[in-house]
Amino acid sequence: MYTTPCPNQKLHFLADQIPSMLASWDGDLRCRFANRAYKNWFGVDPARLLGTSIQGLLGPTLFTLNEPFMRGALAGEEQLFERVIPGPDGVQRHSLARYTPEVSDGGVVGFFVEVTDVTHMKAVELRLQREVAALEIRRERATAAERKASDSRKSELIQSVQSEAKAEFEADSRRRSAFLAQLARELKDALIPFGANQAGDIEKNPQLALSVSAMLSRQMKQLNELSDDLFALAGGVADVPGINRRIVDLRQVLHQATDLSASFIQEARHTLSVQISNRPLPVKADHGRLVQAFFILLNNAAKYTPGGGRISLTAAVAGDDVIVAVRDNGIGFQPGLSESIFRGFMQLAEPAESRQPGSGVGLALVRKLVEAHNGSVTATSEGSGKGSAFTVRLPIARR
Repeated sequence: MYTTPCPNQKLHFLADQIPSMLASWDGDLRCRFANRAYKNWFGVDPARLLGTSIQGLLGPTLFTLNEPFMRGALAGEEQLFERVIPGPDGVQRHSLARYTPEVSDGGVVGFFVEVTDVTHMKAVELRLQREVAALEIRRERATAAERKASDSRKSELIQSVQSEAKAEFEADSRRRSAFLAQLARELKDALIPFGANQAGDIEKNPQLALSVSAMLSRQMKQLNELSDDLFALAGGVADVPGINRRIVDLRQVLHQATDLSASFIQEARHTLSVQISNRPLPVKADHGRLVQAFFILLNNAAKYTPGGGRISLTAAVAGDDVIVAVRDNGIGFQPGLSESIFRGFMQLAEPAESRQPGSGVGLALVRKLVEAHNGSVTATSEGSGKGSAFTVRLPIARR
């Protein structure tokens, strides 16, 4: 008789909320546990999978492709591979699969499966590849134009265009390479598998079960938010996902953003000064997405300010708008770059001290979010080492 390897019902419930497929298969390739995601991907009730063969679930073609990885996992080696899986709705899903051996009493008794839908991430990757290819075409055209030039004036002009195109191409390539490297790090951190050793400990320790399930939820939330933010940057303002606007008090948004960034600011030994109007600041907005925007601004101020610095947040009414300003005495930037810092994948400087660099999408996302709320955001600095100021202007909501 087949039973699930993790009897904790709360863990089963939380596993069913995760969009990734999570399952356990024994040495005979029969199911011992499967979460609800299997129904979304394969159209099969997970309860009916218990005791059935994985070959019947995958079908002959997909089973033949995946069998070498199953055998590798049963031989004690973790397997990681990508595969396109057709769903019951006919949609082709690009998946990232991980098979982790389950070890008991020194031997492998089965393996755990984690399969995550990375279709959106592949679409973003393809878009980046197309942009790089377009830049290559521009560079080739500039080179071709140089060959066709017949006089010195045309030659000098073409050389100038070619130099600018080359510089733009190389700068964009560097930004995208840095972004893809950071994206790979974040995906690697977020795709920590549900390991066999943890599963054994969970049976004996209910508190660990809650900790592991919370970890899985955070990981999936991180992946979903990263995917949403990348698609927001790829599209127009109207493409920002999850915007649900209603009248909110901006004071509550700002207090929540400062609470979320408090630990990062304290870790860097910064002093945060907050001055928010005592009167209500009604704006028509998505509460959570505005919290995200101001959280990014506060974290950027902390990241690009040397330890023991000063950060301030002020909010007040000016005419028909609410003006929110985040200021710091950090590394700053040259005044001529005040627009460049809002470009996607752009990083003008390394973070202060030894802090981890960002992905280069934060400020670009802030502008997207603010403009999606009919507002504007600007950046000013008197120069390197003289701090920065980011000003957000949002229209006051009329009840």
